[in-house]
Amino acid sequence: MGKRGKLTAKKKGAPSKRAKTNGHHKENGQTNNNKSDSDNTKRSKTEDRQNPRPDGIDEDLWPEEDAFQQSDLANLKIVRSVMIKQMKRIEQELFREDHNNEIAGIQTQVESPSKGKAKDDNKDTNDNANTKASGSDNSTGNGSSSSAVKKSNAPTPDSTKENETSKSKPDDKKKDEEDMYDEWKPPPFSVPICTDVRHLPVQRLKNQMLKTRGQLFDVIMMDPPWQLATANPTRGVAIGYQQLADFHIKELPVRELQTDGFIFIWVINAKFRFALSLLEYWGYELVDEVVWIKQTVNRRMAKSHGFYLQHAKETCLVGRKGKHPKNMVGGIASDVIYSVRRGQSQKPEEIYKYVEQLVPNGHYLEIFGRRNNLHDYWVTVGNEL
Repeated sequence: MGKRGKLTAKKKGAPSKRAKTNGHHKENGQTNNNKSDSDNTKRSKTEDRQNPRPDGIDEDLWPEEDAFQQSDLANLKIVRSVMIKQMKRIEQELFREDHNNEIAGIQTQVESPSKGKAKDDNKDTNDNANTKASGSDNSTGNGSSSSAVKKSNAPTPDSTKENETSKSKPDDKKKDEEDMYDEWKPPPFSVPICTDVRHLPVQRLKNQMLKTRGQLFDVIMMDPPWQLATANPTRGVAIGYQQLADFHIKELPVRELQTDGFIFIWVINAKFRFALSLLEYWGYELVDEVVWIKQTVNRRMAKSHGFYLQHAKETCLVGRKGKHPKNMVGGIASDVIYSVRRGQSQKPEEIYKYVEQLVPNGHYLEIFGRRNNLHDYWVTVGNEL
Protein backbone atom coordinates (compact mmCIF):
# COMPACT_ATOMS: atom_id res chain seq x y z
CA MET A 1 0.00 0.00 0.00
CA GLY A 2 1.45 3.37 -1.03
CA LYS A 3 1.69 6.70 0.74
CA ARG A 4 -1.51 7.98 -0.92
CA GLY A 5 -3.48 5.00 0.45
CA LYS A 6 -2.25 5.67 3.99
CA LEU A 7 -3.17 9.33 3.77
CA THR A 8 -6.69 8.53 2.58
CA ALA A 9 -7.15 6.04 5.45
CA LYS A 10 -6.08 8.67 7.98
CA LYS A 11 -8.47 11.18 6.48
CA LYS A 12 -11.34 8.69 6.66
CA GLY A 13 -10.67 8.00 10.37
CA ALA A 14 -10.33 11.66 11.34
CA PRO A 15 -14.02 12.66 11.36
CA SER A 16 -14.84 10.08 14.05
CA LYS A 17 -12.27 11.63 16.44
CA ARG A 18 -13.55 15.07 15.69
CA ALA A 19 -17.07 13.91 16.42
CA LYS A 20 -15.97 12.61 19.79
CA THR A 21 -14.16 15.76 20.66
CA ASN A 22 -17.09 17.83 19.49
CA GLY A 23 -19.35 15.81 21.75
CA HIS A 24 -16.97 16.32 24.62
CA HIS A 25 -16.97 20.04 24.05
CA LYS A 26 -20.73 20.00 23.98
CA GLU A 27 -20.84 18.31 27.39
CA ASN A 28 -18.38 20.82 28.83
CA GLY A 29 -20.42 23.59 27.35
CA GLN A 30 -23.52 22.29 29.01
CA THR A 31 -21.82 22.01 32.43
CA ASN A 32 -20.32 25.47 32.07
CA ASN A 33 -23.74 26.83 31.17
CA ASN A 34 -25.23 25.14 34.23
CA LYS A 35 -22.52 26.62 36.48
CA SER A 36 -23.01 30.06 35.02
CA ASP A 37 -26.76 29.76 35.51
CA SER A 38 -26.30 28.81 39.20
CA ASP A 39 -23.84 31.66 39.70
CA ASN A 40 -26.24 34.06 38.06
CA THR A 41 -29.06 32.90 40.32
CA LYS A 42 -26.87 33.38 43.39
CA ARG A 43 -25.85 36.83 42.21
CA SER A 44 -29.43 37.73 41.47
CA LYS A 45 -30.46 36.63 44.97
CA THR A 46 -27.73 38.69 46.60
CA GLU A 47 -28.47 41.65 44.34
CA ASP A 48 -32.17 41.41 45.15
CA ARG A 49 -31.38 41.81 48.85
CA GLN A 50 -31.39 45.35 50.12
CA ASN A 51 -28.96 44.39 52.91
CA PRO A 52 -26.40 41.95 51.45
CA ARG A 53 -23.95 40.15 53.71
CA PRO A 54 -20.49 41.77 53.92
CA ASP A 55 -17.41 39.70 53.11
CA GLY A 56 -16.07 39.63 56.66
CA ILE A 57 -19.25 38.24 58.27
CA ASP A 58 -20.04 34.51 58.43
CA GLU A 59 -23.17 33.28 56.71
CA ASP A 60 -24.71 31.76 59.85
CA LEU A 61 -24.42 35.09 61.70
CA TRP A 62 -26.00 37.33 59.05
CA PRO A 63 -29.81 37.50 59.49
CA GLU A 64 -32.44 37.02 56.82
CA GLU A 65 -33.87 39.88 54.81
CA ASP A 66 -37.09 39.83 56.82
CA ALA A 67 -35.21 40.90 59.95
CA PHE A 68 -34.22 44.22 58.33
CA GLN A 69 -37.77 45.39 57.59
CA GLN A 70 -37.64 47.89 60.41
CA SER A 71 -36.41 51.41 61.05
CA ASP A 72 -32.85 52.53 60.35
CA LEU A 73 -31.98 52.61 64.05
CA ALA A 74 -33.18 49.03 64.54
CA ASN A 75 -31.18 47.92 61.49
CA LEU A 76 -28.05 49.54 62.92
CA LYS A 77 -28.57 47.68 66.18
CA ILE A 78 -28.89 44.39 64.27
CA VAL A 79 -25.67 45.05 62.33
CA ARG A 80 -23.87 46.04 65.54
CA SER A 81 -24.91 42.82 67.31
CA VAL A 82 -23.75 40.76 64.32
CA MET A 83 -20.37 42.52 64.29
CA ILE A 84 -19.94 41.92 68.03
CA LYS A 85 -20.71 38.21 67.56
CA GLN A 86 -18.20 38.02 64.70
CA MET A 87 -15.51 39.72 66.79
CA LYS A 88 -16.16 37.35 69.67
CA ARG A 89 -15.86 34.37 67.35
CA ILE A 90 -12.56 35.61 65.94
CA GLU A 91 -11.17 36.31 69.41
CA GLN A 92 -12.26 32.88 70.65
CA GLU A 93 -10.38 31.26 67.78
CA LEU A 94 -7.28 33.32 68.53
CA PHE A 95 -7.55 32.51 72.23
CA ARG A 96 -7.80 28.80 71.44
CA GLU A 97 -4.74 29.01 69.18
CA ASP A 98 -2.75 30.78 71.91
CA HIS A 99 -3.93 28.25 74.49
CA ASN A 100 -2.96 25.32 72.24
CA ASN A 101 0.42 26.89 71.55
CA GLU A 102 1.04 27.31 75.27
CA ILE A 103 0.11 23.67 75.91
CA ALA A 104 2.38 22.54 73.08
CA GLY A 105 5.23 24.60 74.50
CA ILE A 106 4.79 23.08 77.97
CA GLN A 107 4.74 19.57 76.50
CA THR A 108 7.94 20.16 74.54
CA GLN A 109 9.67 21.47 77.67
CA VAL A 110 8.62 18.44 79.69
CA GLU A 111 9.43 15.91 76.98
CA SER A 112 12.82 17.40 76.06
CA PRO A 113 15.84 15.29 77.20
CA SER A 114 17.59 16.65 80.25
CA LYS A 115 21.30 17.37 80.42
CA GLY A 116 21.72 14.91 83.26
CA LYS A 117 21.10 11.94 80.96
CA ALA A 118 23.85 13.01 78.60
CA LYS A 119 26.25 13.38 81.50
CA ASP A 120 25.36 9.92 82.79
CA ASP A 121 25.93 8.41 79.34
CA ASN A 122 29.36 10.06 79.09
CA LYS A 123 30.29 8.79 82.53
CA ASP A 124 29.21 5.25 81.62
CA THR A 125 31.30 5.25 78.45
CA ASN A 126 34.35 6.58 80.35
CA ASP A 127 33.92 3.93 83.06
CA ASN A 128 33.73 1.16 80.45
CA ALA A 129 36.87 2.42 78.76
CA ASN A 130 38.74 2.52 82.07
CA THR A 131 37.71 -1.03 82.98
CA LYS A 132 38.88 -2.33 79.58
CA ALA A 133 42.24 -0.63 79.97
CA SER A 134 42.72 -1.98 83.48
CA GLY A 135 41.84 -5.50 82.26
CA SER A 136 44.49 -5.38 79.53
CA ASP A 137 47.13 -4.22 82.02
CA ASN A 138 46.28 -7.08 84.37
CA SER A 139 46.55 -9.64 81.57
CA THR A 140 50.12 -8.52 80.76
CA GLY A 141 51.34 -8.84 84.37
CA ASN A 142 52.36 -12.32 85.66
CA GLY A 143 52.72 -12.43 89.43
CA SER A 144 50.65 -9.41 90.29
CA SER A 145 47.56 -10.44 88.27
CA SER A 146 45.68 -12.12 91.15
CA SER A 147 46.35 -9.26 93.55
CA ALA A 148 45.29 -6.73 90.92
CA VAL A 149 42.00 -8.58 90.39
CA LYS A 150 41.34 -8.64 94.11
CA LYS A 151 42.10 -4.95 94.36
CA SER A 152 39.84 -4.17 91.41
CA ASN A 153 37.00 -6.18 92.98
CA ALA A 154 37.37 -4.37 96.29
CA PRO A 155 35.07 -1.33 96.59
CA THR A 156 36.88 1.98 96.53
CA PRO A 157 35.57 5.18 98.13
CA ASP A 158 35.26 6.80 94.68
CA SER A 159 33.07 3.96 93.39
CA THR A 160 30.82 4.13 96.45
CA LYS A 161 30.37 7.87 95.90
CA GLU A 162 29.49 7.28 92.24
CA ASN A 163 26.92 4.63 93.20
CA GLU A 164 25.35 6.96 95.73
CA THR A 165 25.19 9.80 93.20
CA SER A 166 23.73 7.50 90.53
CA LYS A 167 21.01 6.39 92.96
CA SER A 168 20.23 9.93 94.00
CA LYS A 169 20.04 11.31 90.43
CA PRO A 170 16.62 9.79 89.57
CA ASP A 171 15.26 11.18 92.82
CA ASP A 172 16.67 14.60 91.97
CA LYS A 173 15.02 14.48 88.55
CA LYS A 174 11.66 13.68 90.11
CA LYS A 175 12.10 16.55 92.55
CA ASP A 176 12.99 18.92 89.69
CA GLU A 177 9.89 17.90 87.75
CA GLU A 178 7.72 18.38 90.82
CA ASP A 179 9.33 21.74 91.57
CA MET A 180 8.64 22.84 88.01
CA TYR A 181 4.90 22.63 88.70
CA ASP A 182 4.98 23.40 92.44
CA GLU A 183 7.35 26.35 92.17
CA TRP A 184 4.57 28.91 92.74
CA LYS A 185 1.89 28.44 95.37
CA PRO A 186 -1.06 30.81 95.86
CA PRO A 187 -2.02 32.18 99.27
CA PRO A 188 -3.78 29.45 101.28
CA PHE A 189 -7.14 31.23 101.61
CA SER A 190 -7.30 32.84 98.16
CA VAL A 191 -9.72 31.73 95.43
CA PRO A 192 -8.03 32.02 92.00
CA ILE A 193 -10.17 31.38 88.89
CA CYS A 194 -7.97 31.08 85.79
CA THR A 195 -10.21 31.86 82.81
CA ASP A 196 -10.88 34.47 80.19
CA VAL A 197 -13.03 37.13 81.83
CA ARG A 198 -15.21 37.35 78.71
CA HIS A 199 -16.17 33.68 79.14
CA LEU A 200 -16.62 33.68 82.91
CA PRO A 201 -19.40 31.31 84.10
CA VAL A 202 -21.32 34.09 85.81
CA GLN A 203 -24.41 32.16 86.78
CA ARG A 204 -22.36 29.39 88.38
CA LEU A 205 -20.30 31.89 90.38
CA LYS A 206 -23.45 33.77 91.40
CA ASN A 207 -25.20 30.60 92.56
CA GLN A 208 -22.13 29.51 94.51
CA MET A 209 -21.94 32.86 96.29
CA LEU A 210 -25.62 32.79 97.23
CA LYS A 211 -25.32 29.18 98.37
CA THR A 212 -22.17 29.48 100.50
CA ARG A 213 -22.26 33.12 101.67
CA GLY A 214 -25.90 34.11 101.28
CA GLN A 215 -25.13 37.24 99.25
CA LEU A 216 -23.13 38.61 96.33
CA PHE A 217 -19.86 40.56 96.49
CA ASP A 218 -19.48 43.65 98.65
CA VAL A 219 -16.55 45.06 96.69
CA ILE A 220 -15.46 44.55 93.08
CA MET A 221 -12.06 45.82 91.98
CA MET A 222 -10.64 45.73 88.45
CA ASP A 223 -7.73 47.04 86.44
CA PRO A 224 -8.97 46.70 82.84
CA PRO A 225 -6.44 46.21 80.03
CA TRP A 226 -7.47 49.40 78.24
CA GLN A 227 -6.89 49.44 74.50
CA LEU A 228 -4.77 52.39 73.36
CA ALA A 229 -5.90 53.67 69.96
CA THR A 230 -3.33 56.37 69.23
CA ALA A 231 -0.82 56.28 66.40
CA ASN A 232 2.07 55.60 68.78
CA PRO A 233 0.29 54.13 71.83
CA THR A 234 3.19 52.92 73.94
CA ARG A 235 5.79 55.61 73.07
CA GLY A 236 8.65 53.13 73.38
CA VAL A 237 7.19 51.18 76.34
CA ALA A 238 6.45 47.51 75.59
CA ILE A 239 3.05 46.33 76.83
CA GLY A 240 3.23 42.78 78.19
CA TYR A 241 -0.46 41.92 78.23
CA GLN A 242 -3.39 41.55 75.87
CA GLN A 243 -5.59 44.64 75.46
CA LEU A 244 -9.38 44.67 75.25
CA ALA A 245 -11.65 46.93 73.25
CA ASP A 246 -14.09 49.22 75.01
CA PHE A 247 -17.18 47.25 74.03
CA HIS A 248 -15.68 44.05 75.51
CA ILE A 249 -15.12 45.80 78.84
CA LYS A 250 -18.61 47.29 78.70
CA GLU A 251 -20.18 43.84 78.27
CA LEU A 252 -18.59 42.40 81.41
CA PRO A 253 -21.25 40.90 83.73
CA VAL A 254 -20.65 43.36 86.57
CA ARG A 255 -24.35 44.05 87.15
CA GLU A 256 -25.04 40.37 87.79
CA LEU A 257 -22.26 39.98 90.36
CA GLN A 258 -23.25 42.77 92.72
CA THR A 259 -26.49 44.26 94.00
CA ASP A 260 -25.22 46.50 96.83
CA GLY A 261 -21.65 47.60 97.39
CA PHE A 262 -18.64 49.39 95.93
CA ILE A 263 -16.56 49.12 92.78
CA PHE A 264 -12.92 50.21 92.46
CA ILE A 265 -11.81 50.64 88.84
CA TRP A 266 -8.34 51.79 87.80
CA VAL A 267 -8.43 54.16 84.84
CA ILE A 268 -5.93 55.85 82.55
CA ASN A 269 -6.23 59.44 81.33
CA ALA A 270 -7.30 58.48 77.80
CA LYS A 271 -10.26 56.44 79.13
CA PHE A 272 -11.41 58.71 81.95
CA ARG A 273 -14.67 59.79 80.32
CA PHE A 274 -15.42 56.28 79.13
CA ALA A 275 -14.87 54.92 82.65
CA LEU A 276 -17.38 57.44 84.03
CA SER A 277 -19.92 56.30 81.43
CA LEU A 278 -19.16 52.69 82.39
CA LEU A 279 -20.05 53.34 86.02
CA GLU A 280 -23.34 54.87 84.96
CA TYR A 281 -24.05 52.02 82.52
CA TRP A 282 -23.41 49.37 85.20
CA GLY A 283 -25.67 51.20 87.69
CA TYR A 284 -23.06 52.89 89.91
CA GLU A 285 -22.72 56.39 91.27
CA LEU A 286 -19.28 58.00 91.51
CA VAL A 287 -18.64 58.68 95.21
CA ASP A 288 -14.85 59.03 95.52
CA GLU A 289 -11.46 58.41 93.97
CA VAL A 290 -8.05 57.21 95.11
CA VAL A 291 -4.85 58.69 93.66
CA TRP A 292 -1.63 56.70 93.68
CA ILE A 293 1.54 58.85 93.63
CA LYS A 294 4.30 56.66 92.22
CA GLN A 295 7.70 56.74 93.90
CA THR A 296 11.13 55.37 93.21
CA VAL A 297 13.18 53.26 95.61
CA ASN A 298 14.77 56.50 96.87
CA ARG A 299 11.27 57.87 97.66
CA ARG A 300 11.35 60.36 94.82
CA MET A 301 8.53 60.97 92.39
CA ALA A 302 8.64 58.35 89.63
CA LYS A 303 7.87 60.18 86.39
CA SER A 304 6.88 58.05 83.42
CA HIS A 305 5.87 58.60 79.80
CA GLY A 306 3.08 60.97 78.79
CA PHE A 307 1.93 62.86 75.70
CA TYR A 308 1.51 66.34 77.20
CA LEU A 309 2.89 65.89 80.72
CA GLN A 310 4.94 63.17 82.37
CA HIS A 311 2.61 60.95 84.32
CA ALA A 312 3.51 60.26 87.94
CA LYS A 313 0.14 59.09 89.27
CA GLU A 314 -2.74 56.71 88.61
CA THR A 315 -6.39 57.13 89.50
CA CYS A 316 -8.83 54.58 90.90
CA LEU A 317 -12.50 55.58 90.67
CA VAL A 318 -14.82 54.49 93.49
CA GLY A 319 -18.47 53.85 92.67
CA ARG A 320 -21.42 52.82 94.85
CA LYS A 321 -24.41 50.74 93.86
CA GLY A 322 -27.57 50.31 95.91
CA LYS A 323 -27.16 50.38 99.67
CA HIS A 324 -24.01 50.46 101.77
CA PRO A 325 -22.73 47.09 103.00
CA LYS A 326 -23.83 46.29 106.55
CA ASN A 327 -20.29 46.27 107.97
CA MET A 328 -19.04 49.41 106.18
CA VAL A 329 -16.73 51.74 108.11
CA GLY A 330 -16.35 55.27 106.71
CA GLY A 331 -13.39 57.66 106.92
CA ILE A 332 -10.80 54.91 107.12
CA ALA A 333 -7.80 56.48 105.32
CA SER A 334 -6.59 59.19 102.98
CA ASP A 335 -7.49 59.22 99.30
CA VAL A 336 -3.81 59.50 98.34
CA ILE A 337 -1.37 56.58 98.32
CA TYR A 338 2.39 57.16 98.31
CA SER A 339 3.97 53.88 97.22
CA VAL A 340 6.97 52.58 95.30
CA ARG A 341 6.36 51.72 91.67
CA ARG A 342 6.76 47.99 91.01
CA GLY A 343 6.36 45.90 87.84
CA GLN A 344 4.26 46.77 84.84
CA SER A 345 0.54 47.23 85.66
CA GLN A 346 1.13 46.22 89.30
CA LYS A 347 -0.91 48.31 91.69
CA PRO A 348 0.07 49.17 95.30
CA GLU A 349 -0.70 46.82 98.13
CA GLU A 350 -2.28 49.64 100.09
CA ILE A 351 -5.41 49.53 97.92
CA TYR A 352 -6.27 46.08 99.32
CA LYS A 353 -5.85 47.40 102.85
CA TYR A 354 -8.16 50.30 102.00
CA VAL A 355 -10.84 47.94 100.72
CA GLU A 356 -10.60 45.61 103.71
CA GLN A 357 -10.74 48.54 106.12
CA LEU A 358 -13.69 50.09 104.32
CA VAL A 359 -15.67 46.84 104.37
CA PRO A 360 -14.11 44.55 107.03
CA ASN A 361 -14.89 40.83 106.81
CA GLY A 362 -16.54 41.41 103.45
CA HIS A 363 -16.78 39.48 100.20
CA TYR A 364 -14.24 40.71 97.67
CA LEU A 365 -13.83 40.07 93.92
CA GLU A 366 -11.02 41.20 91.64
CA ILE A 367 -11.32 41.01 87.84
CA PHE A 368 -8.31 40.95 85.48
CA GLY A 369 -6.08 39.74 88.31
CA ARG A 370 -2.64 38.18 88.07
CA ARG A 371 -0.60 36.05 90.44
CA ASN A 372 0.76 39.07 92.28
CA ASN A 373 -2.85 40.20 92.93
CA LEU A 374 -3.89 37.09 94.87
CA HIS A 375 -4.85 37.74 98.50
CA ASP A 376 -6.49 35.73 101.21
CA TYR A 377 -10.30 35.85 101.24
CA TRP A 378 -10.37 37.38 97.74
CA VAL A 379 -11.85 35.77 94.61
CA THR A 380 -9.53 36.63 91.74
CA VAL A 381 -10.45 36.09 88.07
CA GLY A 382 -7.96 36.35 85.20
CA ASN A 383 -6.30 34.45 82.38
CA GLU A 384 -2.73 34.90 83.73
CA LEU A 385 -3.12 33.14 87.09
